Amino acid sequence: MNLEDVRRGQFEGLREAARRDPLRRPDIGGPELHPTAGASAVGARSFLIAYNIYLQAANLSGQLPAAAQQEVAAARAIARAIRASDGGLYGVKAIGISVNGRAQLSMNITDHLATSVPHLHATVRDLARTHGVHIAEGELIGLIPQSAYDPAEPWLQEIPGFDPDAKVLERRLNHPLPWPGA
Repeated sequence: MNLEDVRRGQFEGLREAARRDPLRRPDIGGPELHPTAGASAVGARSFLIAYNIYLQAANLSGQLPAAAQQEVAAARAIARAIRASDGGLYGVKAIGISVNGRAQLSMNITDHLATSVPHLHATVRDLARTHGVHIAEGELIGLIPQSAYDPAEPWLQEIPGFDPDAKVLERRLNHPLPWPGA
């Protein structure tokens, strides 16, 4: 079950689901949720990679309104083509948006072992060409596991100032930030 499925409907939705579905009932207590204490849902998932790509019109050097609209339209079309819920790549969630006047393809990779970031990047690059745009740069939000890190990969080279010591999880664990006030 996906986290968004657990959260859907908030407390009231969970309460109704617990009444209808024995699998949604509390592990302790119950069979219904406590009327005043609420509910806690605990779950786990594989490592999530939050990766964004900024797109730019391939044939225009300046940022014109028409180019910006073309870029955002391309980002939205690419998002539809790659996200798993629309029949795209397994474990990929994507949306095309405008961020500070730039077209961004915002993605969460929920299973980077099934759909690698290099494969995702190559797919986006090819789709971008068909929409008359290209990848301007990438952005990584948070950390990546060592298994996703290969310094020779184009997707990492397109991230300005990428620092593996700061962005690769295992390296950060070996060199944690100092405790405040210590």
